[in-house]
Amino acid sequence: TFTFFASRMAGDGANRSTQYSIGTQNVSLNATDNINNVAQLTGVVPVNGVVTINILRQGTTYGYLGLLKING
Repeated sequence: TFTFFASRMAGDGANRSTQYSIGTQNVSLNATDNINNVAQLTGVVPVNGVVTINILRQGTTYGYLGLLKING
């Protein structure tokens, strides 16, 4: 399981969503004033022993990643 956390304490209510993807799986997380929410990808299978993580900003200036937790 890959667990993603991001936070940007701004107080302005702006959308600071970031998409995290591995292979064909993807999840999104809005970092604005986030203190509890995480995004998770499960069942990831390495390709030739490699896992590639893509982090994409979604209509914002920045993409956010504060923590990546990997459980095997």
